[in-house]
Amino acid sequence: MSSTNGLTSLITIYGGLPIFICGTLGNLLNIRLLWRTRRNPCAFIFLVTSFINCIVLFYGLFTRILSVGFYLDWSSENLIWCKTRTSFSQASFYISFTCSCLAGIDR
Repeated sequence: MSSTNGLTSLITIYGGLPIFICGTLGNLLNIRLLWRTRRNPCAFIFLVTSFINCIVLFYGLFTRILSVGFYLDWSSENLIWCKTRTSFSQASFYISFTCSCLAGIDR
């Protein structure tokens, strides 16, 4: 069982960190690009989606990397943080998915 935990930790660190870094940089570039071109509704929806995706990355993936990869689990010490993190991550993901669908419908 120990090798499975070690493998999960390695996958989380070496798979999660590049996704987190590239996702954050991509979302920040989207925000910078779309900040000035908000004349059409589709650009505004993509701007909102980029903001929400940043929240998903920080609340969902980054805290997962810290807890599984580096054993810094704040949710085991604080029940409110545990429930808030889970709810906020899922809600942000669904809002981002909905915004992407709305942008697709708009185009």
